[in-house]
Amino acid sequence: MSRLIQLKGELANRVTRSRAWQHWQQLPARDRSMLLGLAGGAALLLFYAFVWLPLERKLDASNARYQQEREFLSYLQEQAPTLRRAAPHARSSLSPERLQGVVTSTAQQHGLVLERLDSEGSGRLLIALAQAPFDKIVRWLQELEEQGVTLFEVSLERSGVGKVDARLAVGIDEP
Repeated sequence: MSRLIQLKGELANRVTRSRAWQHWQQLPARDRSMLLGLAGGAALLLFYAFVWLPLERKLDASNARYQQEREFLSYLQEQAPTLRRAAPHARSSLSPERLQGVVTSTAQQHGLVLERLDSEGSGRLLIALAQAPFDKIVRWLQELEEQGVTLFEVSLERSGVGKVDARLAVGIDEP
């Protein structure tokens, strides 16, 4: 604690001996108050420019993102009845050896580009698609299910108007 008091005393001593402090003390009181007001105004301007304005912009961006997500959720909820009506009919059986071929060929038929396709040890495939049309993905997934492919995980994230980034885990549901 005494070291802190000693440092404080040294700092005060250096400041009072500095040329700037001596010049400050020689200024008339009116000039000093004007400079203090100017410094306060500059500090407020800097606070606004470097703290308040960036926070306000981030808040606006967050609100816009929130609204996008709400619109996307509404769109998904509107499409849910369509998806339920298109529930899987009689599923055909598919061998695990043909899974990757079926996935890639049906994706091509629907005009989808698989960004990533990884085989998981449990006979599942991990698939990633970027900026794919949502309606094409829905039709593609419906066709996969009709051919005997099981969807284990589906993650969709809106990436534009009518487009989504998708991550899927598919496989064969073996009895």
